Amino acid sequence: MRDLVSYICEVILAILIGYHFIHSFFNKDKSLIWSPISTVSLTYIYYCLWPFFGTKRARFMIDESMFDGYLFHIAALLSYVFILIGFSFSSKAQFKKWNKYFTESNITKIGLVITLVGIIGYSSIRGFHFSFAKTSVSNELATGGFVYYLMMMIDMLAFAGGLLLIGLKNDSKQVLVWVAFWFILVQFLVAGARWRIVVSAISMLTAYYLYPKPKKVNVVIIATLGIVMYLGFSVMDRARSRGKGIDMEVAKDLNYNDIKGGAIENEAVYTFSMQCMYYINQTGVRCYFEPVITAVLMPIPRFIFPRKPDGNYLHVVETIVEGNADGGAAYLNFVESYYSFGWFGVIFWAWILGWLARRFWDNYQCNRDSIGAIVGLGVFSGMCYVIISRGYIAASVTSLIICICVPFWIAALYKKMFF
Repeated sequence: MRDLVSYICEVILAILIGYHFIHSFFNKDKSLIWSPISTVSLTYIYYCLWPFFGTKRARFMIDESMFDGYLFHIAALLSYVFILIGFSFSSKAQFKKWNKYFTESNITKIGLVITLVGIIGYSSIRGFHFSFAKTSVSNELATGGFVYYLMMMIDMLAFAGGLLLIGLKNDSKQVLVWVAFWFILVQFLVAGARWRIVVSAISMLTAYYLYPKPKKVNVVIIATLGIVMYLGFSVMDRARSRGKGIDMEVAKDLNYNDIKGGAIENEAVYTFSMQCMYYINQTGVRCYFEPVITAVLMPIPRFIFPRKPDGNYLHVVETIVEGNADGGAAYLNFVESYYSFGWFGVIFWAWILGWLARRFWDNYQCNRDSIGAIVGLGVFSGMCYVIISRGYIAASVTSLIICICVPFWIAALYKKMFF
């Protein structure tokens, strides 16, 4: 019976996602496919549907019946449905100041400034890299204090990429922009975080297809890009070394059979999430408001507030599941929601994400010719992938601020100084 419940939940989830894409793709309004719900849907496909209907779970030695897997599948369906419900609440709220910061005459300059600031911040900790090939040292100079925030400044490059791409559409011969794209890619590959590449890709594709007017999606190009990223992430899975780059000797030895299965990260998140749901349900352990408190206090430097929360609740559940808290395993965000307040938490936080996504979508709908509205939408859509797949609200809030808010603040400062 429990297996049947899991299957029904996943089938309903697949139908809802399928309806979204069919409705969006064939709609007269070509912009609909670029709503945040598309990224949300792709994330659920990758982390919920794909592992469930696939056959690779055996590599993790996980038997869903042992861990009441139906809890995970109910939570997945419930969270997706309430994201849709939250998204259905439209509003006239707009980011009026942000929408006016960018024009065709300044986007390239501001994009390059944001790129420069982001790379300088990251490179001050990890060193500057001209190539993504693995180096012998990671060049990590320090830890603690402001180091974390300096290192995260690389996250702004996703926003910069959207701006630079629009600028490139107006003048494809801008050498500095092509150089900037290369260094953005290099820093991302050296850092070893695939999510930054995903967010940048979604940001740039959104900018390309929505500016100056929405255009029909080229399925062949999108599919080709998807395959390249799928295989590329598989290579990264086997050859990357965080902070050092790609081990080219390992990469050269890989053949198609080695990488055709793709990265197994989605299956790892799937199985760990399922186990967490089971043990949280069995033990009744709850973290309540700790994720929110951690998120609110996270931007405050620890030297100012030494006793601020450090996300220990993550280690608690990881220790319960794996016997240690050193693995750095990730679970989906609805697991953290369940960990906080049970089924109410799953419903409430899903609704909040859908509601927030609608704010960015409505802002674009009311300002279709605004570069700021388009790029902001693209970056937020990409961040939906991070929010859902990494299940750590504190890190998600900080990343949202750095990925979206800080670039707008830099643009405001730029205009104040030069205009």
